Amino acid sequence: MGLNLNYTPNRLVDITTLTEDQWLSWRRKGIGGSDVAVALNSSPYRTARDLYYDKIGVVMSDDGPDKSITFQIGHLLEDVVAQIFAKKTGLSVYEDHWMYQHPFFPFLIADVDRFVTLPDGRKAILECKTGATRS
Repeated sequence: MGLNLNYTPNRLVDITTLTEDQWLSWRRKGIGGSDVAVALNSSPYRTARDLYYDKIGVVMSDDGPDKSITFQIGHLLEDVVAQIFAKKTGLSVYEDHWMYQHPFFPFLIADVDRFVTLPDGRKAILECKTGATRS
């Protein structure tokens, strides 16, 4: 049996209607793209334990440097990264305000930074990442 890659993801929730806490609550319902590096022990910012505790709602006491500033800066710079990408490539970049869910594996969710319209009309995903200094 081959894997059918011709599917449409489910629209889970319109994120423009959510508060920050509600948005975080929806993200906790599954594994998203930002969680994968953590789960594979490839993230310099979080551990698998951090991810697990986040998903089950355990709040840890302060046990290290505050990394939230790095995440906030990255979020604020998403639009700048998208604009630079559009200018350098000439491709159309746009936002989509939905959180998506895989139709066959509902624990897989996606909150996509931006989408890109390719020259042939297909859509692609643009993840807007910035380089951060590790302490």
